[in-house]
Amino acid sequence: MVKLVPPNPAMTRSKDKILEFPKGKEKPTVRRILSHGEYEAELYVDPKLNPPVYHFVITRRGAAEIIIWGQERSMSEAGCSALDWMCEMTANNKAAAS
Repeated sequence: MVKLVPPNPAMTRSKDKILEFPKGKEKPTVRRILSHGEYEAELYVDPKLNPPVYHFVITRRGAAEIIIWGQERSMSEAGCSALDWMCEMTANNKAAAS
């Protein structure tokens, strides 16, 4: 008979036989939302990395499909990049509609 042992000694088996993992000591993810025209950008920071990485994800307002995703070195750079992309896409949509 083989005895199954969790791969990490910090894991424990509960009374319901469900593996429980210890919670890491992580800072919460900072989130910010920007919008322009029909687009919306969500900005996140990943504090687990050193230095932190700032992500932006652009979608059409109310839609789940990601149009553009990018990373920058600061929250302000991520916000500027997201706004640049949203302004450019809004201008292209207006030009195409004319």
